[in-house]
Amino acid sequence: MNIQKNITKKVLVTGSSRGIGKQIAHDFEKNGNTVIYHGSSNSSLEKLNCNKSILDLRDTSNVVKWYSDIFKEYHGIDILILNAGIGIPETNIFDVDPEYLDDLIKVNIISQIYLATQHLKLVQQYNIFGTSIIFISSNAGIYPRSKFPLYSMTKNAMTYYLEILSEEFIKHKTRINIVAPGSIKTNMTDNAISNFSKENNVSEKDAELQLYSHINSMKRMGSAKEVSELVQFLASDKASFINGEIIKVNGGYYFE
Repeated sequence: MNIQKNITKKVLVTGSSRGIGKQIAHDFEKNGNTVIYHGSSNSSLEKLNCNKSILDLRDTSNVVKWYSDIFKEYHGIDILILNAGIGIPETNIFDVDPEYLDDLIKVNIISQIYLATQHLKLVQQYNIFGTSIIFISSNAGIYPRSKFPLYSMTKNAMTYYLEILSEEFIKHKTRINIVAPGSIKTNMTDNAISNFSKENNVSEKDAELQLYSHINSMKRMGSAKEVSELVQFLASDKASFINGEIIKVNGGYYFE
């Protein structure tokens, strides 16, 4: 395979059918890059006019081949954004759903490890330098939450795994950085705020404060755009001396 480096970058964003991932992919595309959007099913991406690739990351046996095929089809990937993840409130920590736990580990840990390590194998094989991996972690991966113990565990595991891995990857001039968002407005949080507002007969503004905004010093939620702008910077040459860092986007979060 003949791989040529271009001024525009080739970017794969996992979990980019909605929310933070969709915003990140959109901004890379707006900046003139070739972007591959990823979703777990055709229906998740059918309304988007974009380069698409489908894989349910629970199917860990196909992750390596899937990424290798994309890498070869686009003649290399310059920027890999590991954004895909799953997690729901875990109401009873003493009653673990084995299927949920299995899916959580497959999507949030195993598939992420396979993607990161396969990327390094491929850039070494084709002698590509200067690529970047950015993992979208979570505040829950830094400050474990009682409502999300299993989710926190998976994000914590990948956050520190990739921080360690960054020491090896930089030998091939591939940087790894980790972004840990706090409470970010997405369709999912909007639905939670709306439901809380109706159930508790409070305004949506009060519902947002009670659910999310009270745990940071800015007393507001962040936007997917604010997360994306940091990701754009970290993936650029302007961040060429930043490697192995965990950067929080959380409005000054304090642990409760």
